[in-house]
Amino acid sequence: MIYNYVCRWQELGIRRSDEAGKAVLIMKALGGQWLAWTDQTQEDWSRSREETIVKLAPAGEKIRPDVRLIYPIVKGPWQELAEPGEDIPSTGQAVSWVLNNPPVTSILVAFASVAELEQTLGSI
Repeated sequence: MIYNYVCRWQELGIRRSDEAGKAVLIMKALGGQWLAWTDQTQEDWSRSREETIVKLAPAGEKIRPDVRLIYPIVKGPWQELAEPGEDIPSTGQAVSWVLNNPPVTSILVAFASVAELEQTLGSI
């Protein structure tokens, strides 16, 4: 299931899966591959709308057919994950937040670079 700091509404499904004795595999723990982490965490999502995703996404207009699906997954409040003094929260903080849900069994995460992977592994 899709679950991340933004998609907290999925917690009921995670709990029900756990109660049924089913494993819970998480996707999109970082909000997906549509926007750069910097853009995703720095955008003021209280003022931004679906059109913002089209503007920020490297794929641009190609994502327009899916923007209604993407918007609820990537819109803030990612910045809340930032530690004091950080401008951009680390991806490790986002992954750790997901892993702190006890019924989560496994997590699939795609990283933009080896450096991002190493940073995340060093912080969880």
